[in-house]
Amino acid sequence: MLDRRPGAPQRFNRRVYVQDTVCQALDPVRPFAELTVGHVWQKAADPRPNLAKRFLRSVDRQASNQQQLVHRGICPKIRNLDRGVTLSQPPAIQKRCGAPVHSANDKLVLLRYSARPSYKYRPDMQCRTNRRIAVMAIASLGYVCFRAPDLKAWSDYGTSLLGLQVADRSRDMISFRMDDLKQRIIIETGRAGEHNIFGWDACDESSLSATCDALDAASVAYVEMPESLCRLRGVNAGISFKDPAGNQIEVFHGPVVAHGDFAPSRAISGFVTGPLGLGHIVLYVKDIEAAHAYYTNVLGFKLSDYVTTPFRAQFYHINPRHHSLALIENTENGVHHLMIELYQLDDVGQGYDIALGDPDRIATTLGRHSNDFMTSFYTVTPSQFLVEYGWGGKLIDVESWQPYEMTDGPSLWGHERAWLTPEGREKAKHMRLDAARRGVKEPVYVTPGNYRENRLDCAWWCKQNV
Repeated sequence: MLDRRPGAPQRFNRRVYVQDTVCQALDPVRPFAELTVGHVWQKAADPRPNLAKRFLRSVDRQASNQQQLVHRGICPKIRNLDRGVTLSQPPAIQKRCGAPVHSANDKLVLLRYSARPSYKYRPDMQCRTNRRIAVMAIASLGYVCFRAPDLKAWSDYGTSLLGLQVADRSRDMISFRMDDLKQRIIIETGRAGEHNIFGWDACDESSLSATCDALDAASVAYVEMPESLCRLRGVNAGISFKDPAGNQIEVFHGPVVAHGDFAPSRAISGFVTGPLGLGHIVLYVKDIEAAHAYYTNVLGFKLSDYVTTPFRAQFYHINPRHHSLALIENTENGVHHLMIELYQLDDVGQGYDIALGDPDRIATTLGRHSNDFMTSFYTVTPSQFLVEYGWGGKLIDVESWQPYEMTDGPSLWGHERAWLTPEGREKAKHMRLDAARRGVKEPVYVTPGNYRENRLDCAWWCKQNV
C-alpha cells in the first residue's frame, strides 16, 4: 500500500495515480461498464450527487477486483469502496483537501479492466492529448543477464579477449565488472538464449516512478523486484516486465558501487560507460513495428536512424550515445549482439589479434559503421550471441537530433558479416564499394586528451578542408 505522507518513499507496484497521458473525454450518459483502459470520465457535465461512488461500484461489479482505478482531482483519498477499490490522489493535492468526492473537478481513470473494450466513440466526441505516454525516464543500459551451458568458457572469453574483471563467481553464475559498479554482465547456467534480461537505469526514484506511470497507462503488467533479486542485481530498487518479443526488462535505480578500483584482466585502457551506460544491445524481433511502438511510445526511446538494406534495422537513443538499443527484423526473436566500447583504438586492434587466434570465433571482421562511426569487430560468445568490441562512437545532441535513413549501408568499410546470407553479404559489399567511389568519409571521434595533433602544413589538405 502506498504511503501518502508528503515526502514518504513510494512502492512501485501499487501506483494509484498517474501523470496526464493520452486520454479521452467520454460521454457521461453512456453505461459505466463500457469504460475501458485509458479512458477518462469527467463529471463536470453531470451534477448528480455521489456519482463518483456509484461509478466505482458499477465498474467494480464488472471487473471484480481485477482493475485499478485512479482519481485525479482535489478531494481527499477514499479507500475500501466496495470490495477494496482504491481512490486516491497525489500528495501535493491532499493539502488542499476539503472538496466533496463529487466535485466538478473530479476525473476517474480506469487503468486496468478485464473486460474487452466495448465503447464505440462518436465522431463528435471530444478528444484531448496532453502529452505522449512515454517520458525520457530511462537513462542508460545498466546491466545484461544471459544464460550459457559452460560458465568456464564465459570466464575465459570475458577475461582473455574482452578484458573484463570477474566480480563474482559461483556454481550457477558468474558476473563481470567493467567500471566502478558492482557488475555489468551476468551469466547464469542454462541453455543459451533461454532467458535474456536487460536492466535499464532510471537514475533516480522519480524516474522509476515515471516509468511505472507509463506502463500503467499502456496497461503493461509489471512487478516490483523483491529485495533478494535487487541484491543479486546490485541495485536499490526496480521493477520487472516483458517486452513484445518476450525479453525480460528490468528498470532500476541506485546501482551498487563496487569496493576497490576496476582491474581489467588484460592491459586495456578501460571501457566507455558512466552516463552513457554499459553500451548498446541489438535485438532480433519478428514484429519490428510492435517493438518500435513499445520502446518509443511506452519506454521513451527515440529513433536515431534506420536502414532497410541489406537487412532492416532501427536504432534508438536515450542519452548522447548514438544508440543504446537497436532492432533487427528477423524470423525469430533473440539477441544479435551486445556492444562494449573502449577508450583507445589499440585496445580494439590488440583484441582483434587475440580473436584471430580462433578465426571461427570472428563473426564480423574489423570495420567502421556508417551511423555511429564505431570502429569494431564482432565475436561469437559462449551464449551464441555476438559481442561488438569497438572504439570511437559518435555522441549526438539528443535535443536536436533528427532521425534519417542510412543509404550508404550499415558500414563505411570492412565488417564482412559471416552471419548474413550470401546474397546479403554481396549486397553489403556493393554498398561499401559504392560509398568508397563517392568518397564517403567521416572524421574520427575521440575522447579529450586521448589524441595528439600532427603539426603538418599541407596545402592540398588545407584546401580540401576549408
